[in-house]
Amino acid sequence: MEKIDRSNPCIGGSPSGIANRRDLIKWLVAAAATAGFSTVRAADEGPLPKPSAADVTPQRRAVYIAPNARRHGKFAQIAFKLNSEDTDGLLGSAELVLEPGTIGAVPHLHRGFDEICRVLEGTVHILVDKQVTAVPAGGWHLRPRGLIHAFWNSGPGLARCVEIYVPGGHERFMNELADLFQNGHPKREAVTALATHHDIEFHFELLDDLMKQYNVKL
Repeated sequence: MEKIDRSNPCIGGSPSGIANRRDLIKWLVAAAATAGFSTVRAADEGPLPKPSAADVTPQRRAVYIAPNARRHGKFAQIAFKLNSEDTDGLLGSAELVLEPGTIGAVPHLHRGFDEICRVLEGTVHILVDKQVTAVPAGGWHLRPRGLIHAFWNSGPGLARCVEIYVPGGHERFMNELADLFQNGHPKREAVTALATHHDIEFHFELLDDLMKQYNVKL
């Protein structure tokens, strides 16, 4: 093996004075050794092996959802939009329409995800840990995980909002919940069992007072 001359300024110092390709390779090897690297792949060793199929990240694709697409559910006018499969699990989303005087969610909490509300029309009242915020059209609101929350429309007209679940997955619960309501109001036990499966903890003991105070109903 050829001995590297570290006294050569092209090797031990800056590469600015390197005369040719072979000197460049020598400089790179010496620089790597100085930095503590155990091995350096020389340029004349051939190309690096191609990554296996398991090492390649699947190609992402653009997703377009037409207006009013993916509508589903009688318990609320809900249009499911992006889901976990679209976003590599990063988020899910849905668009909700709340009729006047209706509640969009029984007081509940979950520990595995946050919810973000972007109001598009009307005003949505949102309860988080005893604090109620009136969010008008154009407003954003974060409902953090681990805190009891609910939301409703106590105004005279429709309220419309986008719900974002971070990370994704809550849209699966919403889909299955909507299925339960296809033939009318399901039994509370069925809703509770579904919720428990999806990291939802209902607090029905708060529901009656909330409906009376804000004049809303399910």
